[in-house]
Amino acid sequence: MAKDKERQIAQDYFVNQGLSAKQIAEKGLATEKTIGNWIKKGNWKKLRDAKMNSTSNRLDRINEVTDQLAEQRLQLFKEIEEAKEKGDQKLAMDLQRQAVQIDDSISKWNKRAENVDKENRISLSVYLEVMEDIFNHLQMHNSELFLKTIDFQEEHINTISNRL
Repeated sequence: MAKDKERQIAQDYFVNQGLSAKQIAEKGLATEKTIGNWIKKGNWKKLRDAKMNSTSNRLDRINEVTDQLAEQRLQLFKEIEEAKEKGDQKLAMDLQRQAVQIDDSISKWNKRAENVDKENRISLSVYLEVMEDIFNHLQMHNSELFLKTIDFQEEHINTISNRL
């Protein structure tokens, strides 16, 4: 039983926190070889990859790029104004061209974010099917816990149906 707890902790370190088998072993949970076996047997790499490429993570990365571009654009705006005040029309035009390129990039990244969101949105019927499967398995595995969570199940389904 003790190894089950270590394996669960190791899985969290690997899947959710992105630590390597060596880094996890350094925490004293198990040997690097044992952790490597857990990773292979539990298909943890696939889980980590799926988590890292989830819609919300992809959208977060796209938003980071867009935020950086927006900061560059604001800086260029200031530089354009300064160039105009100094009467340096050539510099102002060069900076304006750079600003147009950044504006175009921001537009493309925003479009990509919209597409990622659309591509990965699931329907309410699919969501309900998955939740029904989870609740059915919970009922088979632990009927007492299933009965205790009926109110939660209903509340959760209502919340999701309003969102989707």
